[in-house]
Amino acid sequence: MALIRSFTISLFIFIALLALACSNSDKNNSGTGPDDPVNPPLPVITPAMIDSADFADSESALMALWYCDELLPDGDTYIMFRDALRDLRRDYWHDYPEVKIRFMFPSVPSQIIVYLTDSAITEFRNGTYNAWDSLNTLFRLKSIDSLPLLEEMNHVRISFEGRLHPDHLALYYKRLPGVTNAEAIKFDGDWPNLYPWILDDKVTFLARDAWGDCMSGCIESHFFYFKQADTGFMYIGDWQYWTPVPDWWEEGRAAFCAYTTSSFCN
Repeated sequence: MALIRSFTISLFIFIALLALACSNSDKNNSGTGPDDPVNPPLPVITPAMIDSADFADSESALMALWYCDELLPDGDTYIMFRDALRDLRRDYWHDYPEVKIRFMFPSVPSQIIVYLTDSAITEFRNGTYNAWDSLNTLFRLKSIDSLPLLEEMNHVRISFEGRLHPDHLALYYKRLPGVTNAEAIKFDGDWPNLYPWILDDKVTFLARDAWGDCMSGCIESHFFYFKQADTGFMYIGDWQYWTPVPDWWEEGRAAFCAYTTSSFCN
């Protein structure tokens, strides 16, 4: 099998600038606090910001949430992906059924696991733990699953309305008194997916069909690469694992390699 070339310098630069392309001043003005370099201030989030991110198309919103890697899906990026996804499926729905694959976020959106100290667990059971009340209200609490506590575990599972990035959501809860840790709920295994990317202000999609022991990492994968043009989308080509690597893979793999770790990204 042909050796896969390393990422080009331009691709590294693009990835490094990715967060800047998706951020606005409201989300990016807190910076790192000089007095607390270990725990810099978190971005200030308002109820209006959360309400404004209630986008109608859930798949496009989750794409924007993953791509921009922020607590809330960016509105401009959401619109880009929504319109591009509509055009892609309009153009290739019948010729390439892989475009029907839906994007899957790498963890459970809007849910986190919060680990509590023994004293916080006691307060929670007594109904007196209130350190998280303001955050629960801000992030629109849906439910708190305390079943793990009945099984002598030290955590609860918290769910929220809307679409919130769990990795960023966890950062706010980690700093609460009585909380020892908070984290996203990652999905096990691997799966087919539709990876979005933005290249030169145009959307690209890498559709991936995958099969074969996917709970352990999908032995086989077949990729289909599409690039946005002035009118609709262009089909660039396809590639299946264990076959000669096409020239377009160097460019087309960007989203796949940002989403997952793979030997085909080395």
